[in-house]
Amino acid sequence: EVVLGLSARDAVENARIYLERERALKGQPCPLGTDHLAVVRLVARGTAAAMAQALDLLLATNALPEATGRLCPEVFEETICQNRRGERVSLRAIERFLAEHNSGTRTKFAAANLVRVPAPRIAVIGSGPSGLCAAWALRRSGYGVTVFESSSFLGGTLGYAQAGFEFPRQALESVIRRFQAAGVEFVTDFLFGRAALPADLLDEGFGAVLLAAGAGVPSAIGIPGESAGGVMAADEFLKAVNWRAEDPRLWLGPKVLVIGDEAPAFSCARIARRIGSDVTVVVRGPETHMKANALFVRHAVEEGVKLKAFTDPVTVLTGADGCVRGLGCRYLDYRMDANGRMVLVQDETSEFTLEAQTIITAAGWGPNTLFLRDIPGLELNAQGGIRTKPEFAETSLAGVFAAGGVVEPEMSLTDAMLAGTRAAQEIDKYLSA
Repeated sequence: EVVLGLSARDAVENARIYLERERALKGQPCPLGTDHLAVVRLVARGTAAAMAQALDLLLATNALPEATGRLCPEVFEETICQNRRGERVSLRAIERFLAEHNSGTRTKFAAANLVRVPAPRIAVIGSGPSGLCAAWALRRSGYGVTVFESSSFLGGTLGYAQAGFEFPRQALESVIRRFQAAGVEFVTDFLFGRAALPADLLDEGFGAVLLAAGAGVPSAIGIPGESAGGVMAADEFLKAVNWRAEDPRLWLGPKVLVIGDEAPAFSCARIARRIGSDVTVVVRGPETHMKANALFVRHAVEEGVKLKAFTDPVTVLTGADGCVRGLGCRYLDYRMDANGRMVLVQDETSEFTLEAQTIITAAGWGPNTLFLRDIPGLELNAQGGIRTKPEFAETSLAGVFAAGGVVEPEMSLTDAMLAGTRAAQEIDKYLSA
């Protein structure tokens, strides 16, 4: 990992500095509802018991501190107060410390809060952030929970969408162990919609079914030549490296272009750069307005990844063998439209070519509903996701709920986690009625 975690001494010091200037938090509070002030007060005590209590308090609203402690957007956690080394005190780093350094007490305190009452079992389809957060919230409320995953690997996007040096495999394994110790069951290689329908699971005794399959369908960039040899989606690349443990040296060319400004685009770029490829990330807007975390972008540039901003891909150029040889592009510039708004438009006279043997595309993702389209009575929305009641998780089928990227594909990590938690609360109300 490039970003190292805090030591116990640093965590306590940062917590005490934050308490001295507790009004220095900028931006919005944590969207998950975490009482960071109460957590930090416990960390500042510095004792093992206080640390364990702090983690338990954190886990009450945040099922994945290992993930948020590395990947949470800065707008929710960065403070303007600094420690003695001139570094900003980071609530995100304190979350990561608690998750990493309390392995001995973590399960004990998490399991102690579970309500020990007879309750229906709940089926959660998908082990990504939404599914995991829903499973954790339901388990804490006393329900039996079984998480069904279609692949052989748990974690969904947490398991493959980041490079190993951004979210290492051992961090995800720690999450899964905590869930299993709390009583959550996992079933892999389960093709929901083929192996079983919602009605089948309800008939087997599950009180409700939550669809949290995520947004695992990569979108096309929509230019000629996109199907040429040497063009691949970021998901395809990351799954090959993180899930199948393939060596990208076997199929990456010496010059690689990555199209897109999403976080997975920079994960792909950094992996390719680390094995020696010349990597350029092509983005349509300015470098200062990208969807990826600014810290991850900075790390990519520090490692030698180049940025080509204000650039619009026009066509994939191929050789006689049908494989990629480059990318035809045009520059973009700001122009004022008829409504007085500044918009990006192509400069028709600025065509140029970027040489490449491999092109990786990260143009966004669509909801993963292909295996759900044959389920009788399940309604989809105009974007291809599952239709739910406005502001709720209830679908058109009784006892079936949906949350996360399978409903709205353009969700951040914290949005997906919050959607899963809220769906769990809705299921609890449904079963308690």
